[in-house]
Amino acid sequence: DLIVLDPPWADLNLTHALLQAIVSGRWLSEGGCVVVSQAARSAVVVPHADYVEERELRHGDAALRFLRRRDPQGTPAP
Repeated sequence: DLIVLDPPWADLNLTHALLQAIVSGRWLSEGGCVVVSQAARSAVVVPHADYVEERELRHGDAALRFLRRRDPQGTPAP
């Protein structure tokens, strides 16, 4: 699975809420990836241990953060 989020960069609360909703709604399978577009100067707020940040790409003011869904044992799924 792949979900791309491009919320307004200044609204970290919305990013946080969307990441929580993805897990709560079971919209992403174990090992699935969420790509979050944000301002390069922002830190993504990972809501809980269901995600691990695998990669970050920066270009100018933009950053793409690749978050992988963890498996139930807490390790990143392949």
